[in-house]
Formats: sequence, structure tokens, C-alpha cells
Amino acid sequence: MKTTKIIVRLGLLELLKTLVEAANKYHYYRITPYAKVGLMSFGGAVLIFLCSNFWNLPSIALLPPSDIPEEILRSQIITAARSPIDGKPLTPGEYAQLEEELKKRSAPPKLSPGLRNNIFLLRLRKIINSVFPFIDI
Repeated sequence: MKTTKIIVRLGLLELLKTLVEAANKYHYYRITPYAKVGLMSFGGAVLIFLCSNFWNLPSIALLPPSDIPEEILRSQIITAARSPIDGKPLTPGEYAQLEEELKKRSAPPKLSPGLRNNIFLLRLRKIINSVFPFIDI
């Protein structure tokens, strides 16, 4: 369908150019630059009208009907949940109970000093690599 529109567009522009050249060549009447602009504007308007959705063709930009919009998916209630700790499937009641237990925990679990040191060194390495990407650490 796009090729037909392109052919129509090119054909109409070529027709307008040919008419202007023929009128200038045979001196039937002289076309001034302002008249050329007017002819091209009129031709452009006709071209836009013909290439628009004049024939009520189906639009390509619309999503297929089987695709559910994100707004509807957000408003749906999820009845199957997974544990954020180990990923096991939970019922809604178990999930709510687990969330309450996790909220009651005030501080994250304590890490061993060696593990904390390794995390610090990894973060330091990331910062150094972002500043000096050419150094292989």
C-alpha cells in the first residue's frame, strides 16, 4: 500500500513540474515565480488529500486487539504470588503474612566483616572503572 502512495505522490509532483515547464516552453502564458509557488502549494494540498486516509484504510499504528493495555494489567488483582526471599509460589494470605513479617524487621541482616570488605572493594572498583575506563582492574 505504501508503494502505491509513493507512486501517486511522485506522479503528481512530476505532472505539476511538467505542466509548469510546458507552459514556460511554449509561451502560452508566462508563469511567474509566485504562480509557481501557488501551483506547487495547490499540488501539495491535493497530494496530501490523496495520500491521506481518504479511503478509510486500516491504520498500521494501532495495537492488535489481543494485546492488553498496560493500564488494565496494572489494575488487575494478582492472586498468584511468589516469595521475595526464595521465589516459591505463595497464596495471597501467605504473601500478606510474609510482607508483614518483612516490614517488622527494622534493620537488614548483619554481614560478616570480610563480605562487607569485598562489597566495598567491588564498589570502589566500579567507581575507578567509570573514571578511568582504560585501566584494566
